Amino acid sequence: MDAHEWKDLIQKATTGNVPAEEQLFTALYRPVWRYLMRRTADVNLANDLTQDVLLKWHQALGRIEFHDSPLPYVFTTARNALIDHRRKKKTISLESLDVDMPDPQNEQVRAADKETRAEIEQVLLRLHPLEQLIIELYVYESHSAKEIAHILKKSEASVRQIKHRALEKIRNLINPQ
Repeated sequence: MDAHEWKDLIQKATTGNVPAEEQLFTALYRPVWRYLMRRTADVNLANDLTQDVLLKWHQALGRIEFHDSPLPYVFTTARNALIDHRRKKKTISLESLDVDMPDPQNEQVRAADKETRAEIEQVLLRLHPLEQLIIELYVYESHSAKEIAHILKKSEASVRQIKHRALEKIRNLINPQ
């Protein structure tokens, strides 16, 4: 969705246009849920947090002026909701990643899958949270550096630099020399 479409839908939603609100929620739900699901590895928790995030966004709809896209606000709210949840629980887990794995046919394949996921999880946990977020948006959500920069309110050059450094860290952690 381009900036003009976001603005138009937000304008309609603030005036009480229910179909526009539904279209906005539909456009925002999946990326937020996927982000939270990867971070929590718990479907119920991801659903609850996504609902909280979208409720906060809906409440802010009349108060905050979104210049083009609500994604920066929504992803920041999702990250903050996750941080708040972890503070309350005092546990941090990144159990499951949205990684394409082969269909397990036997115990050996399942064990290898678990081992691979555990290795990926450990590597990602060693990255700075901003690096983790950029890698997730780039790899799992297929956002460009320009889109990530917009979401995070950073320059495109900064996002590219952070992404490059994060990928280099991942390479070094996977294949230490």
